[in-house]
Amino acid sequence: MDYNILYLTYDGLTDPLGQSQILPYIFSLNKNQNLKFTIISFEKKENNYLIDNIKGVTKKHGIQWVPLKYTKKPLIISTIIDLYKLKTTIIKLTKYNSIDLIHARSYIVSIIALRLKK
Repeated sequence: MDYNILYLTYDGLTDPLGQSQILPYIFSLNKNQNLKFTIISFEKKENNYLIDNIKGVTKKHGIQWVPLKYTKKPLIISTIIDLYKLKTTIIKLTKYNSIDLIHARSYIVSIIALRLKK
């Protein structure tokens, strides 16, 4: 039986943390043939030059990656905007794919993960 895992992170995969911690972690878990990962991350504009590299690496490992644009301004409202983008993206994804497990890497994205669980 395959398990579809949705991995949510407010950190971008194009960020140093995404490349040094998140991707190696997912790649090691992805060795299990029964796990299918979809990653949704928020990417900063200044890292756009890395998008194609990360797309290639995730595709090579059989991972679906959905990069969303990180909103920086206005301060508090930007996070609310990002949460709305995350929620609508997850709703679209779950229309066509069932999700067995959601992993939220940060308290911000866990707000949406918890709501969707309920």
